[in-house]
Amino acid sequence: MPSFRRGRFALGAAASLCTLALAGCGSSGVMHDGTTALTYDGQSVSNSQLQTAAKDISSFVGAPIDPAVVAGRLAVGPQIEQYAAKKGQSPISDSTIQAQKPNVKLSATALEALRVDALISTLANNGDLDNNSLQALTKKSNVTVNPRYGSWEKGKGMVADAHPWIKATPKTSAVPAPVPPQGQG
Repeated sequence: MPSFRRGRFALGAAASLCTLALAGCGSSGVMHDGTTALTYDGQSVSNSQLQTAAKDISSFVGAPIDPAVVAGRLAVGPQIEQYAAKKGQSPISDSTIQAQKPNVKLSATALEALRVDALISTLANNGDLDNNSLQALTKKSNVTVNPRYGSWEKGKGMVADAHPWIKATPKTSAVPAPVPPQGQG
């Protein structure tokens, strides 16, 4: 299964694990102020934290990593950790991750995403996780994502939106005011 080390995530042949739900950009939604990148399992990640994590992970793996990919790993993380525990897999520590490249400083969000990625890789390599079980885990994830990163579909994970996340507002056409007649003179 592809991992951060290869610069991408996989869920099925073509779908990325990083699909986040566009559960609301309105005033009642999580993204009402535009600073939240995603929420999952009672946790919240800001745009700044997600962007920093993507930058850190890119330095760590030596290849560009899209923030949406990081968001997808974070979103499914709680389910992966529970699944791993049921399979007898011990959690992976921050120090284990950081020891791989001690010269690259990783944010807490980057470490969390890398821990999840390492668990997925370990489970897959042991034959304990395949695409079907991964898809089943994404069905259990309750995720809300800022539309700039894509959308979350239960059973698929993170998917890229087919349309721009910023929509232009239609401009009303203004009728020019009548020009008063010019005085003669």
